[in-house]
Amino acid sequence: LVLKSTLLKLVDEYRKEPDSSKKARILALVAELEPLNPTPKPTSSALISGQWSLLFTGSSDEETKDRQEQEGMIGSTVTEATGASDSMQEESSIRQWARSLTQSKGTFQDIDLGTSKVSNRATFTLVGLPSELSLNGRCERIDDPLAADKRLMVFFEEADVSLGFCSHGPSQNPKPWALGP
Repeated sequence: LVLKSTLLKLVDEYRKEPDSSKKARILALVAELEPLNPTPKPTSSALISGQWSLLFTGSSDEETKDRQEQEGMIGSTVTEATGASDSMQEESSIRQWARSLTQSKGTFQDIDLGTSKVSNRATFTLVGLPSELSLNGRCERIDDPLAADKRLMVFFEEADVSLGFCSHGPSQNPKPWALGP
């Protein structure tokens, strides 16, 4: 219980002011907590299906650059502005401006293990209008004996954006991108 509360406090601090030492401490705490999970094979358990609140992503700078390239300028700006990324890269002036117009309402991941479907959703307001960005795709167990029971590989295949009462999507991504462990 102490490890978990320490982790949640550190994640909250990191979201307010990201830095590499906090990120390293978060990843170390996650590694300490994983063996304490009472579910022996989480990726095979029905418990993994559901709506999860995403508090932290441990993506590297290289993974962040790849995500930004895949999302394009508009998509990556929405991701950064809604707080759906933990990027420590310096923000451009357009991203700073976009962030000033948005307020994050939460970032979630919906997993349906039975259908292998996954959706990452960032809910936010844009100039006061309720909005959402959804990245939809599929998930599968990792083909690695050490990680197969603990991690899922996620392949995003389409995006759906709703801004206020306008909706655009889903847009097919011609070249799906994957997020792994």
